[in-house]
Amino acid sequence: MKRRIVLGIAVFALAGCSGATSTSTNSGAEGPGSSSHANDTGFCSSHDCIESFSDGNGYVVQCADGAWSHSGGLAGACSDHGGEG
Repeated sequence: MKRRIVLGIAVFALAGCSGATSTSTNSGAEGPGSSSHANDTGFCSSHDCIESFSDGNGYVVQCADGAWSHSGGLAGACSDHGGEG
């Protein structure tokens, strides 16, 4: 838990303390931690995304069954896929 908090603080500091709430270090690219929907189609063409991926309002997270969701950090994320991995 402490590592995750320290990493989050480091990412915030590297982002220039802009006050952004995204956990993504690259807001234009889709991938783990991204809250951007800029490249959903490209990401899902090479990853096993859940059916509702493009409807998600969280960050990109891998579910326990290996599928990818865009609802990371939200209640019920990956609920039909064994929870967040």
